[in-house]
Amino acid sequence: MENFNSKNIHLVSYGIPGSLDFEIPKKISKITGVKHELINLSPDKFEWSYDLLYNFAIKKNKAIVIFESYINNYIPLIFGKDFVYWSGFMGDPISGSHLPEKINLSYEESVNLFIKNNNYSKIKNKEIFFDIKKELPSEPLLSNNILTYYEQLDFIIRQNGYLRRAIFNEDFIYKTPFLQPRLVSFFLNLPYVYRKGQTLYKDILKKMYPRLFSIKTKTNFNTSLFDSSLCFYYGKNKIRTINFLNNFFKKNIFIPPMLNYSNFDEDLRNDNNLSNIVFRNINDLEKRKIVNFIDTNILWKNHQQRKESLSSLLMLLASLEINIKAGNIKL
Repeated sequence: MENFNSKNIHLVSYGIPGSLDFEIPKKISKITGVKHELINLSPDKFEWSYDLLYNFAIKKNKAIVIFESYINNYIPLIFGKDFVYWSGFMGDPISGSHLPEKINLSYEESVNLFIKNNNYSKIKNKEIFFDIKKELPSEPLLSNNILTYYEQLDFIIRQNGYLRRAIFNEDFIYKTPFLQPRLVSFFLNLPYVYRKGQTLYKDILKKMYPRLFSIKTKTNFNTSLFDSSLCFYYGKNKIRTINFLNNFFKKNIFIPPMLNYSNFDEDLRNDNNLSNIVFRNINDLEKRKIVNFIDTNILWKNHQQRKESLSSLLMLLASLEINIKAGNIKL
């Protein structure tokens, strides 16, 4: 905004009504005057099509988490190649959001913590844990004094191997300001205490843009960076209470505020295109007999009966099947 007319800037966000991803950007648009494009990901508003997902996977030509990647790639498909797309990719981990509590974790401890924190499927299985561990680097690339062992794994595997693939579409121009070398060098050379919890980064934001960062944020549990610690804990506990009540009553009395994308747990329990696509593909995967340690029919039944919340796992398995059909995974 300091360099361009606000008419040339578009703010694009997505989510479902009631979630912070949906509600907070409206306030940012209002306070900045920037045009806001809001994509409603509710099943009755967003088009889920197997053919579109399959063709998307073929075009990607590499194994990806299909559903989330499709949502992220949907934005440039709407606006086309006349726009330059700015992404906050790597901003939070570079500034210190993923630093472990202990500064001197051993490499083995870092690997164990990394696997625990990135268990996308939520499966708790010791055999799978050790299988995954064997696939990770047997030793670090750098000294822990240069970059923590945990962040080495995070930057290379989670950020570069997973998120970069999910966020960016190679056919469009992206700008990633948080990967500017001088900024990266500045943050990675800070003492641990200034990076932990993004301490210095948040202080910089408050100093440079007090008006903008008086707006509530999702990472601060629907409080602003200027709010007191009491407000922060109130916001955090309010969200925990909402989640507890939803779990207690086995249904969403309230929209979970911290949702990413959509309420996939509920989406897969209703008759819509998304649930039909997932159900069809996990059944096709079951016929292949390659995921022997789980029964997809039982998973689906348990999810429908609200015995467990398994949307992440079910969508991951459906992604696996679509990637196989698209030729991105060879059997």
